[in-house]
Amino acid sequence: MSLTQIKPVVIPPEILTLTSAKLPEKLLLAMYAADPEARRVFRALSMTGAGLRRLKQRLIDKRLLTVAGARHMIHIPGLVNIEQPAGGHFVPASSTPKNEKKVARRVSTTTQADIRPLVVPAELVGFEYLMASEKVVLAYYAAHPAVQTNAVLKNLRVSRAGLKKLRGGLIGRRVLIQTGNGYTVRLPGLVLVRGARGGHFIRESEALKSGQKVACPAPKLTPVRDVYKDWQDHIKWLLRQPDPRASDCLSSTTERIKQILEESPEGPERETALAAMKRKEDFYFVSDYVYNDVPRRHEEQCLALIRSASPEQLVMLRKKVEAMMLAGLPEPKLLGMVTKAVSK
Repeated sequence: MSLTQIKPVVIPPEILTLTSAKLPEKLLLAMYAADPEARRVFRALSMTGAGLRRLKQRLIDKRLLTVAGARHMIHIPGLVNIEQPAGGHFVPASSTPKNEKKVARRVSTTTQADIRPLVVPAELVGFEYLMASEKVVLAYYAAHPAVQTNAVLKNLRVSRAGLKKLRGGLIGRRVLIQTGNGYTVRLPGLVLVRGARGGHFIRESEALKSGQKVACPAPKLTPVRDVYKDWQDHIKWLLRQPDPRASDCLSSTTERIKQILEESPEGPERETALAAMKRKEDFYFVSDYVYNDVPRRHEEQCLALIRSASPEQLVMLRKKVEAMMLAGLPEPKLLGMVTKAVSK
């Protein structure tokens, strides 16, 4: 699911201030408040199917949720369900017209007049390498950069120790950045900018073009193994096509190498993956060059030589090819160059 298909999640004050629900439970309740038949919740919660079932069961045990088929009815003081042909949704009881059909209403015994709904931006909702609780905390700091700790504890109804652990982990991973007068949020490839209506995320490239200051380096959160596996699977798919092309494999490999360098944390696992991918990138580069520039009568001979080449020979051959491409060396010398480079 692309980011354009992911919507922000609005957590009403009635859910945000629940003392009987944890942050992931509040996020799920808010999604069902907006759409009782919501199905695509795994990515927002960063959970497996088993984890989601356990989370639902906890809410059922707390009598905050009932499930009837595909519909999820929440039971939150101060929220009512407005039945509509499209399925309905939950809204604050105070904003409900008297003639609307109301379902699952409970009278609120507290007021949340001084607490505003919390909007979790789509960029946070769709980022799969953050826990649900981290997304809620980041959304709060994105909306309230200069907020004091006591206000966070009051409005999110979390413990001091719990907030300290969450905030410390986010700061350690450079997702939550301390600034001179508060905090800002940083995601890979995205920058939080502030305007008259609050903060919102834009692409880092757009921020640089518009003159925005991007002082904080992007955090590296994407696991190497995920990028590497996606690359392997895509290459296998490309090679199964009726007419596989080296250029397609080259583009995919180059793109994934760039992703690992920009998004994945440094370490031995990253270096091992990059070494393997760069060897393949050299092979696809030279193969693509042969296909495009070597005369067809020499193509099979060149490809056979390339397939038998060592990684070191491919590196040297790629350097020579790139130099020749810049110099515009005539075609008749290409076969000899390949043969000489590989047969050493």
